[in-house]
Amino acid sequence: MRSLDCPWCFLPILQESQRGWRDSARSVQMGVSGCCGAQSHRYPLPSSRLHLHRNVQADRRRHTHARTSVVSTFFPKAVSPYLTLSRMHYPSDRNTYAIQTQFFYGPALLINPVTQESSTSVSFYVPQGTWYDFATQKPVSGAGSTITYSDIDTSSIPILVSGGSIIPARVKSAMTTKELRDNDFELLVAPDAQGNASGTLYLDDGESLTQKGTSEIVFSWDGKKIKMAGTFGFSTNVGVKTITIMGDAPQKYELNEGLGDAWEHDVGDLKKL
Repeated sequence: MRSLDCPWCFLPILQESQRGWRDSARSVQMGVSGCCGAQSHRYPLPSSRLHLHRNVQADRRRHTHARTSVVSTFFPKAVSPYLTLSRMHYPSDRNTYAIQTQFFYGPALLINPVTQESSTSVSFYVPQGTWYDFATQKPVSGAGSTITYSDIDTSSIPILVSGGSIIPARVKSAMTTKELRDNDFELLVAPDAQGNASGTLYLDDGESLTQKGTSEIVFSWDGKKIKMAGTFGFSTNVGVKTITIMGDAPQKYELNEGLGDAWEHDVGDLKKL
């Protein structure tokens, strides 16, 4: 069975069966959730009907939101690939060597798409460490083993968040990157086994080749306080509206802070939402 690989990240997008290239939402989930979704005008998929499929449309809407909401988190590290196979993050873990359909989006999101046609479940390997389900924001058990997600609808992809990460995500998606830059952020905190987490955010005007000013921001969480530090050379009117602490009982708090100077807050002083 042949596969069609993304020319940018080399991840498989489609598989060819005896009936030809599959026209199913499952077949293109990896494409719409990865970098090739944004490059489809340059590298068209074998079937021109794929983009008309209602499940593919729903897939694109949901995963475009997830992809664009976190893109500012890791784009400044342009010298490093932002879509990578698991073995690149866990080179000493031999269980990751043969995995071809699981990949990292940025440094913290582990994507586990359903790749079997008409299937509603997927089994995937969870590397050692602390992990959270992106959708439920609750811990995932089974680190160091293969686990199974069941009852997955055709517009869903299981996503895990690496413990120790803070993901600055836009509160909502947009049709263009210009519109997206006008949307505020929320902080998604995934504590590690010691209760700590950190993450970064890069900001510029999104258009100029030579920037007049940029911001390289670092967020940190110590189990009690959320802090923001870094450099703040880019002026912006958007801010951080909320913070969510993942865990057995995920909790969202109102924050309403800016991105122009350092700050810190004890979570106990924030309003619960």
